[in-house]
Amino acid sequence: MILEDQALLFSLLHDGTIEDITTIKNGVRFSVDIKYLAEKINPMFNHIVIQLIYLEDFYFKASDSNVITYDYQKHNSLNLEILKTDACGDRIKVFCSANQGNTLGFLNIKVKQIELYDSEGIRIELSKLESLCKEYWDDLGL
Repeated sequence: MILEDQALLFSLLHDGTIEDITTIKNGVRFSVDIKYLAEKINPMFNHIVIQLIYLEDFYFKASDSNVITYDYQKHNSLNLEILKTDACGDRIKVFCSANQGNTLGFLNIKVKQIELYDSEGIRIELSKLESLCKEYWDDLGL
């Protein structure tokens, strides 16, 4: 997935919370709790699953303290909420709130491939997620 599409993906997941980060072969897997978007796939769903494959970098850097966290278990305890995403050089920088909004910082991700899945493990294309997101905001009249 090209860098611009990676940034688009995380932008679509705005307001979602990153949870259950686990190691997989060649990368990491996590859920993004984003009920309003997941429900567009199936009313019973509440999250989208992301797999980062051929992962080169994945860390959170707190803005106030410049503390860098590489440990996935610590990331899980931060309750990272996606606020904004930009492509920056060879990576994406996902601006997040952490610790229930008490900390702000950037989740830095450098990855070659990203795969998306619904709550039942069925693959989703980025274009489909983008369409569902547009549909959601159109339904709200925004």
